[in-house]
Amino acid sequence: MSKIFCLFIPLLFVFAGARAWQATDTLNPFRGDTVITPAQLPPVPVAVADTMPFVTPKKIALFSAIVPGLGQYYNKQYWKIPVIYALVGTAIYFVNDNLKNYNAFRRELAGRRSNPNFVRQFPQYTDEGTLQSAQDYYRRNLDLTVLLTGVGYTLQVIDAVVFAHLKGFDISEDISIRYRPVVMPSGALGFGLVMNF
Repeated sequence: MSKIFCLFIPLLFVFAGARAWQATDTLNPFRGDTVITPAQLPPVPVAVADTMPFVTPKKIALFSAIVPGLGQYYNKQYWKIPVIYALVGTAIYFVNDNLKNYNAFRRELAGRRSNPNFVRQFPQYTDEGTLQSAQDYYRRNLDLTVLLTGVGYTLQVIDAVVFAHLKGFDISEDISIRYRPVVMPSGALGFGLVMNF
């Protein structure tokens, strides 16, 4: 009898526990026998689509390298495009002017050296030394203009890439640093810098 009693008591606890679990399971709306319709599910938030297709900074650098100002167009910095093309026009003017003058002085110098009866385009330059220095002057200006044009071209590509990276940067009004009273871990009061994000 004691053996039956020893087996009966644990079984009683198991069945009582199962019955209590079944009673509390009725409170659960998502039991295994419950069918949930899509209308009962919570709504899924839908992301708002951006009007501009996603363009990476690498693509913007490529666009700006191919066509100056196209990277600024994709960054929506339209005011920079006329500035870029004004600088491009200025660079083209100075490259053309310095190249034309350099070639004219080079032809004049070569003509005077090869033919003593050469018709002079620049009669104010009487000796070859001043003609050579004028040619060197326009050559130096041409080199400097080409160098500055390359630097400007590179800067507009870098500008497009930097602003493409900063396009998603948070510049809201909430970002600030202020002095405020703070409580130290030891319980003392003091002033500290507090950053708001």
